[in-house]
Amino acid sequence: MTSFFSRLGASFTPSFLPRFKHTPVGPSVGYYFLVWLAFFVVGIIGVMSLVWHFSAPHKITPFLARIPAFELQFQDNILVKTAFPSDPYIRSVDGAQIFVSTQLSDVPVEYSNIAGLYLLRDNVVINQPQQAAQKMTKVLYTDMNIGDKVINNAFVNEKFLTKYPPLRKAFLYLTIPFSLIAGLCLSCFFFMMSFFWSLVVFLVSKIWSSSRLTYEQSLVFVLHVFLPVYIIATIMSWLGMYFIFLPTLLFVCLFFFNAAASKWHSPSTHKK
Repeated sequence: MTSFFSRLGASFTPSFLPRFKHTPVGPSVGYYFLVWLAFFVVGIIGVMSLVWHFSAPHKITPFLARIPAFELQFQDNILVKTAFPSDPYIRSVDGAQIFVSTQLSDVPVEYSNIAGLYLLRDNVVINQPQQAAQKMTKVLYTDMNIGDKVINNAFVNEKFLTKYPPLRKAFLYLTIPFSLIAGLCLSCFFFMMSFFWSLVVFLVSKIWSSSRLTYEQSLVFVLHVFLPVYIIATIMSWLGMYFIFLPTLLFVCLFFFNAAASKWHSPSTHKK
């Protein structure tokens, strides 16, 4: 574990090459995935914290306040009263037409081909997007066992406060496998990309005679300095400075940075 933290600390400094250039590839691969494991833990905690914060009920309830005032009154499974400006009442919600009436028992012809949900006096009519194989379906209120009930804004708010907290917790727990799967895919993708970046670093090292690397040493270097490169690339992307070869350029820059430090700390520089 001491070696892990020492290599982690060295990856953020120009002292990695002089200290760990000859580290075997196998332990380097293990170090890479250990870094991702730590990233998983921190990332999952961060994602869960953000989800919990931004999904708080007081952040959702303002959206409920945007629902226009309405009221549907049922008696013995029959819609007997509505509190809407007109009868029938028609409103468009995200492209779907909501049709409510206590007087009409069928959808007007001009709305028959519109996808949406229609509430009628005797039926709930779900009109799917019109296709040849689809037909309008009707479900009786009696089949829904609504009974005697008043559905209005207060009813919606009450149901929200009752149903939302357990749904919020369930959604919070879903972030754990989602984060693990996404993180695993990213870690494997960047691991495969490390072979390309290692080739670039290997070729670039040939122009610096005092710091030439074998391909294995280049791979060790890339696997160890991936975390600093990832952090820098993330910050630059957030600032709008990302381009496709940015990680490659950062690996090359860190190599020159380490190579310069390696030359500075070489024994020949300390001869009297």
